Amino acid sequence: MPLPRKYKPSHSDKIRAYRLYKKEGTQKEIAIHLGISLVALKGAWDSFEEFFERKEASLKVKLSRIPVGRPKGDRILDGFPLVNAETLHMLAICGYTIPTAAKTIGVAHNTLRTYLAEHPDLQQAFQSGAAIADSEVMMALKARACGMSLKRVKFATFEGAITDSQDYLEDLPPDTSAAAMWLINRKRWTRDSEGAKADNKGRILEALDKLTETPESELDQMDSENEQELDE
Repeated sequence: MPLPRKYKPSHSDKIRAYRLYKKEGTQKEIAIHLGISLVALKGAWDSFEEFFERKEASLKVKLSRIPVGRPKGDRILDGFPLVNAETLHMLAICGYTIPTAAKTIGVAHNTLRTYLAEHPDLQQAFQSGAAIADSEVMMALKARACGMSLKRVKFATFEGAITDSQDYLEDLPPDTSAAAMWLINRKRWTRDSEGAKADNKGRILEALDKLTETPESELDQMDSENEQELDE
């Protein structure tokens, strides 16, 4: 009667066994998974162990090549105390942009941008805060462009000490710079159109001509003085 052929595991069998081995599978579970007897597995176990050792060594080499630093991924900011809807909303209201908010939190701005993109609730909180800040600045700019009254306080002092104070309103006239900024952004005005450049150039040349223009009486006097010098 011929002896049973010794089991020689293939590379595929070794990989399948290694995956189960990493999950703390027993030899019996590995044998069932490969469809062989436990006796056959034990007879080839040295080959399996050698393969497992090579895989472990290869894995250690790969891990050693991973650069040291903060890992990337959508969960990198989980647990950060400043990364929540309320805080992000207030930062945006205070005028923080994504780069400045990321600097405050202590991460790269690309990391925060990616995290917000993957968490719509936090992104909405930040965007709504930014919208509030923009609207407040817009209303202040409009008021300054049209003119406004500003509440002031006048203090009376005696020997370096404040003895009295009085509130009063100071009327500020319309500000042309604020009006220009408003119209440029809202009405698509341009700062330096070709027509404006031509008009400005003409006005400048006209002003220079007036500054350098010499009256005729002065020219006659200069001519007579030159004639006298020639006669002498």
